[in-house]
Amino acid sequence: TLEAGDICTIKIAVKFLEKISNPTVGILIRDRLGYDIFGTNTKNLYQSTGTYEKLSLAYFNFSFPMNIGPGNYTLTVAIHQDTTHIGECYEWIDRVLNFKVLPRTDFPFLGVSMLLPKFSYEQQSPNELK
Repeated sequence: TLEAGDICTIKIAVKFLEKISNPTVGILIRDRLGYDIFGTNTKNLYQSTGTYEKLSLAYFNFSFPMNIGPGNYTLTVAIHQDTTHIGECYEWIDRVLNFKVLPRTDFPFLGVSMLLPKFSYEQQSPNELK
């Protein structure tokens, strides 16, 4: 459980069963209805991940502010080659974690995205309208 806007770090532990070079590691957040809310991977982030020998262990971390609305969500993680998992998919774990985002007490809002708008206004006197 975390509050909307809290910094979240997703740490993915991978034990490699064979030698693999530059695997793509990805995450996907879905809402309670199964809709994709946010997903990315190391290829989309233009990040190289290195080469791993058989039986080596690595940790991959994604950190970001959880700027989504209050509700229940799931996390999916994957490790594969290329941009999508269509080609060589080493592991795909759907709904590996259920989590809840709580509303903020200092910034109430509606919807699935916490966009943090800036607001301003101008006022004109009746004399300025002529």
